[in-house]
Amino acid sequence: MLPLTDLEVPPGFLDDYLIRVRQRTRPLSYGGHIWRRMGQSQEFREFKTFSLGDDLRHLDVRNSVLRQKQIRPLPWENLLLRRFEAEEQMQIVISVDTRETMLFPRTETGITPTSLHISKLQIARWFAEVLARIAAKTRDIVVLHRLFGEESQFIALPPVGAEGQIRTALDSIIGDTPSPDRLSLDGLAAYLPPAAVWIILSDFYFPGELPSQIGDSVERGAALYRHLLSAQDGMRWIILIDLDTWVAERDRLGKGARRLDGPFSPRKEMQITKEMLDETETRIQLHKKPFSNSHFYGAWEWWKKQELNSLEQARIFFNTKFEADERIADLFRRDV
Repeated sequence: MLPLTDLEVPPGFLDDYLIRVRQRTRPLSYGGHIWRRMGQSQEFREFKTFSLGDDLRHLDVRNSVLRQKQIRPLPWENLLLRRFEAEEQMQIVISVDTRETMLFPRTETGITPTSLHISKLQIARWFAEVLARIAAKTRDIVVLHRLFGEESQFIALPPVGAEGQIRTALDSIIGDTPSPDRLSLDGLAAYLPPAAVWIILSDFYFPGELPSQIGDSVERGAALYRHLLSAQDGMRWIILIDLDTWVAERDRLGKGARRLDGPFSPRKEMQITKEMLDETETRIQLHKKPFSNSHFYGAWEWWKKQELNSLEQARIFFNTKFEADERIADLFRRDV
């Protein structure tokens, strides 16, 4: 089992979060939660003037007669329809990257789950759990998806009674070992109907050659990006959350003589210089450029190691990032 721990959510945190975000309206209503639809519920919202093509079954006869006393250019402009507010059920697909790089930063053994070594995968798990629990309160559907692996894996959580299944489902999606570096998108389209929400939790690392050159890693990144563009065609809401630990890792690595070991190279000794760190940072930025330039991208940057010295601090970090992410809040806000 991978060295992950459960997030202890303070009592009332989820309810308070929903209350806060629903006090504001969102500027856009694609992939939305509350839509202006007529005849879908009994909760009256407003009157509107009749337009050609509107459903006359929602005609308000009394108020329309009263408007007949006013002279209007077109006869149907005296007709008033009643608009109702309809609660729509969202489908949210959460794709979790479970590759080796998502276990960084970590200790040499990778076993102690202290906040100094809280991994990207740990934060991804906490995020998926909290969002699934919020969706359970709003009776929305959440589908958990393993982004990389030999075979596609999806687990759909029901809109009612899902809370007791969330952690078990996450255990299954994350698995006992890191996923192979194979993008797994087969069957995804079936879980992304029009107006669905697709959230990707990843570090967006595709090791290999730079994007200007040809290589398998570039092909994987390009394939994922093509799927993102295609998903937008059905008014789907795309949210990319880049779990970016480079700031913390660079600060931890420092400069000078170091012995390095990692999943992509054998152990070796080398002299770390500022120029090497700057070059690494540039390469990371180039690899992520297709994603970071898109409007649905956002990075959760790690704090530096001296600012993160307990598991409680890691939870504070997560809560701060989650509550500050307006893209997530917009999922549960009301339309204008």
